[in-house]
Amino acid sequence: MLRFFALTFLLASMSASIALAGLSTPVGRPSAATNALVFTRDDGSTINFPGGQAWVWCAPYDEGNVSAPALHIVFFKAGAPIGWLLQVVLADLETGTPLTFPNIWTWPNPKGATFFVLDSPNEASSGEIDSAGEIVFAETGCQEGDTVTFVANDVVLGSEFGDGTPVFVSGTFSATVTGKPVAIARESWGAVRGRF
Repeated sequence: MLRFFALTFLLASMSASIALAGLSTPVGRPSAATNALVFTRDDGSTINFPGGQAWVWCAPYDEGNVSAPALHIVFFKAGAPIGWLLQVVLADLETGTPLTFPNIWTWPNPKGATFFVLDSPNEASSGEIDSAGEIVFAETGCQEGDTVTFVANDVVLGSEFGDGTPVFVSGTFSATVTGKPVAIARESWGAVRGRF
């Protein structure tokens, strides 16, 4: 649930600040991504992310709260209540080595990879006990312009709601490191929460 709030806050705060500035995209440059990941609902329908853009950067896992260095990949469209987030603890990231799910860890000591999908009204993550599968990185880096590539092998992300359904993910994703997307203004949590 905490990952939902983090992604929701990121998406919502960026959307609001972008709307205030009259811009159609976040400030900064999104990655030139090749997103061949397929996200599927339990009923077999595909989750699409039309107009989505990728942002890739390395920073603390949760700035101000958890200092463990991590790779962050977020794919979303400003203003849309849909997107996905992948965070990987750098100490656990090695090319060719599978990062398996479920990945359950105790705050504030993240490990491995955390994969989260917002498909409103459903939220699914690798932190749920019914998650499964693995991701394997073929390329990684933290410098702007480095290429980051991973494969999702039979990933199942469990719903964070008791009556929710899982999300299935397979395929390949590749993007260049961009740096963190920059929002031009911040909103209060109450204002963000009020839109969802």
